[in-house]
Amino acid sequence: MGEYFDWVNADKREFISPHDFGLGNKIYESSQKDSPLIAALHVLLCGRWKGDRIVWLGDTSPINADTNCGVLKSLYEQSEIVGYDGMASDMVYKYYKDIAGRFKDAEKDVREEIEIYINSRGDENPFRNTYGVDEANPYEGLFITAGRRCRYTVNHTKRVYYSLDETRVYGENGKELLHTDPLPMLMCYGRGIEGEWLGDIIGASDELPQGYTLLERINIAR
Repeated sequence: MGEYFDWVNADKREFISPHDFGLGNKIYESSQKDSPLIAALHVLLCGRWKGDRIVWLGDTSPINADTNCGVLKSLYEQSEIVGYDGMASDMVYKYYKDIAGRFKDAEKDVREEIEIYINSRGDENPFRNTYGVDEANPYEGLFITAGRRCRYTVNHTKRVYYSLDETRVYGENGKELLHTDPLPMLMCYGRGIEGEWLGDIIGASDELPQGYTLLERINIAR
């Protein structure tokens, strides 16, 4: 059985999921340079999620109570309050809001999911209103925003950045990965994997970050 991942914002208690964009949820399945999921993430990092703590969170990896990572500690504490005791992914699916419906690229799959929810309302166990829609007008305000990649992905904590036009990305076998954005691996918390940027504050920008260092090479496990 594989592990499935979502982009989770521990401060806003929101998430976006690859399956909303017609992509697979495994760790590498939405890491392509042209991924609409990462394009949506960049828009969020420039706006609604700017300065927030985020993580590429796997669904089979419990968080230890003694973690020193700020974003994981917050997720653990939230999960403990609602009785999930470190199973943060289960807590996210039950209590967080999926905001992928803001984006045009998610319309097909999100619209289908909302229809399933609406049709289940009379059932004994109806689906959860994951997208937080108004049942009287469920599609109002959705599918408006276009995803857009920024030129630079910025780590404000470490004061470094990378650009897919300038930074070369390599897998653990030394092979250059020409079509991969390393951000999911840098920010992941999954089965036996903790990204190098996990716990850092991440941003995206089209302007060159002054006083920050360009990463000319990034190595990621694959």
